[in-house]
Amino acid sequence: MDLTTLKGRLFEAFGGFADKRIKNLAKADYFLCYDHDAAPKDAQGKLFLWFCTVGLRAVESDLVHIHIGSAMPRNAKVDAWWDANTASGQYGQKVLPITPETIGKLGELANLIAAIAKKPYSVKAYKYVCPEVAEVLRMTEQRLKKIWMAA
Repeated sequence: MDLTTLKGRLFEAFGGFADKRIKNLAKADYFLCYDHDAAPKDAQGKLFLWFCTVGLRAVESDLVHIHIGSAMPRNAKVDAWWDANTASGQYGQKVLPITPETIGKLGELANLIAAIAKKPYSVKAYKYVCPEVAEVLRMTEQRLKKIWMAA
């Protein structure tokens, strides 16, 4: 599978690019891994400050970078895992590189983040954020497995 084919399959799996105005596979490579329209919003329709974005950049036909926003739930175990498994991505941002061989890392991170929600947790919003982020990571893992297995 080439990069264009991967982007086409990601486009279908995630409902388009992060910027919904872009439809041309040659013009973008970044996808949101969650349904932005269903994301939790305040009374003004803006995402809550504690909402954690999870995105995916198609880098090569067998490599994607997972971008997790600054609201990623953290504790000592998550931080240690993140430091051991991430690399520098675009603009020097830390990303989680995922290939067909390392796809299980998404499940590992999901489990670590889900475990934070067990009381006591240090941030009140973690009650909502941890299960949400864990579910997005697991869903992303399943979609990527399906895409790469079809190749």
